[in-house]
Amino acid sequence: MSFTHGRVCDITEDAVKSWYYGNALKDQPDAKERTYQMLKRICKKAVEDGLLEKQPCTLPHVHRAKSKRHDVPVITNEELRTITDNMPEWCRIFQYTAAMLGLRISEVCALQRQDFDLPNRRVHISHGLNRGEGDRGPLRLATPKTKSSNAWLYIPQSFMPMLTEWLRTHVRPEPDAMFIESPASGYDIASPNSIRDHFKEAAKNAGRPDITPHQLKAMFSTMVSRTSDGPATQKAVTRHDSMEVETGYWRQDEEAQRKAVDGAGLLDDARNC
Repeated sequence: MSFTHGRVCDITEDAVKSWYYGNALKDQPDAKERTYQMLKRICKKAVEDGLLEKQPCTLPHVHRAKSKRHDVPVITNEELRTITDNMPEWCRIFQYTAAMLGLRISEVCALQRQDFDLPNRRVHISHGLNRGEGDRGPLRLATPKTKSSNAWLYIPQSFMPMLTEWLRTHVRPEPDAMFIESPASGYDIASPNSIRDHFKEAAKNAGRPDITPHQLKAMFSTMVSRTSDGPATQKAVTRHDSMEVETGYWRQDEEAQRKAVDGAGLLDDARNC
């Protein structure tokens, strides 16, 4: 099982060691290491906020084998179009939105009409999703995954025609209308699991069963790394607060961000879904 120890302020070095060297996840060393590294980041923040006196995660870092997902080839324009052609009508904008804006699947599902500022080519990422207490009940809007996830992002110029047409033809006029609406009766928010299942089948039909929704965000980051003018712009565009760069001396240039996302655009010739 994952590490569980009640309140963060009660976590001790002995408790962490007992869990790490115990039987928990003993057959899943990579999962255990990921859990430990996440716990370490949480405790680091707790120390900074005064909830813990010192960092209880003091074990030496274990270098994991490189994940196979890092070896997945970047998806091509034609493959992305084929996936789109194999997606249901109600969510066929998903993969372009994720790939062109660098969004997580839950962030795409949480988008509303009011999040888009088309005259200025921006979108506000202000929500994620959860199911409430105990992860039960219907999906609802929630705070983003991290503080840096809440941001205004620039929309690539090449994505604007497709995006504008989708908003015109598929999204209700109310400001809080969902960008992708669930086809299930009585539910507004589309299920990420449902979209993930459709995407998996569509990617298989496109000859790319190795592509997952998360790979779309990774692909965006890869493209931005090739076109941005430096780590500061890339960090702002991709919203990765774990990038180890000295950002204190850099200033953000909005035009540089626009150029970065335009250069990362995957559409040679945008067409409607």
